[in-house]
Amino acid sequence: MPDDKRHHLTMLLAEAEGYSPGLPDGVFFLEEKSPIVNLGQQLCARVESHGYKRVFPPLFEFYDTYAGGGATDVSRRCFSFKDKDGSLLALRYDMTTPIARMVAQRYKPEDLPLRLYYYGDVFREQPFHQGKPRQIRQLGVELIGNAGVSSDGEVVSMACQLLSQLDTSYLLVIGDIRIYRALLTSLELSPYEREAVHRCFLLKDETSLRTILADISLPPKVSEQLFSLMQAVVKLENERQLKKMLELFEEEGEIVLGYLLALREILSQEQRKHVLIDLGMVKDLGYYSSLILEGYVSKSGYPVCHGGRYDGLYAAFGKNFPAVGWALDLSYTFRYL
Repeated sequence: MPDDKRHHLTMLLAEAEGYSPGLPDGVFFLEEKSPIVNLGQQLCARVESHGYKRVFPPLFEFYDTYAGGGATDVSRRCFSFKDKDGSLLALRYDMTTPIARMVAQRYKPEDLPLRLYYYGDVFREQPFHQGKPRQIRQLGVELIGNAGVSSDGEVVSMACQLLSQLDTSYLLVIGDIRIYRALLTSLELSPYEREAVHRCFLLKDETSLRTILADISLPPKVSEQLFSLMQAVVKLENERQLKKMLELFEEEGEIVLGYLLALREILSQEQRKHVLIDLGMVKDLGYYSSLILEGYVSKSGYPVCHGGRYDGLYAAFGKNFPAVGWALDLSYTFRYL
């Protein structure tokens, strides 16, 4: 398609979804009574009812604050620019990292736990053909200072509550990265091989994984575990199948099983119906430590909620604070508000 026609089509789609002609691709101009503004206010009130206090991360930070936070795609996806003194700055790429910096600087272990939330825009570069917004209105929560499953259950339950307000047919997909990390650690892989395997899991590409593992010559048991992990999907309600699925992963599987069953007990019966376990769902290994989650609604082609537990993040700022949270990307709801 010629560039001029593609741009025209983009503008037509943008107008239909809340974007404004004359603005750069992926940004929007909202009116005070826009549905997304009203929805955001309702969801903020819901979060505050759980005892969470709002914080306001700065619109831009030093680039190194984000680069040192553990995420691997900062250089590719953040908007950066130079300050007058030559310092490299970055437009707000996410909320969790600047909150972690602030908490690490201002709070001591005896001040914890903290229940914080944020509501505002983040800015991320996106591949053009995906049609994703580059200005993303987010609402998110951070529970800092508790490492137990009760904290994970609290934030997962809140995610269910807010997703149900968007769509009563929502789906929350939960994973636990510990089994995947343990398997990769046990293998003597080169950095290239490790990245190739990780890419296969990100894309759920079983065919490519088979090709890669055939060249590596792994023990049959390990190969079986990797393939089984990629396919390990089951409803949270199905305890029998969940136990059977995790037997293959021995000690690490027992740990994750106990965790998931404890998490299930915290959720209501109605919430459990909407939760799917996917142990082959992997994210950034340098960021998440155990729980990971993605939330879906029926009229969005992308996950509208994402998060998990990131106990190692605060080490980048000199503290050892466990933390768990998620972000709800409200900009992805333009299509059906």
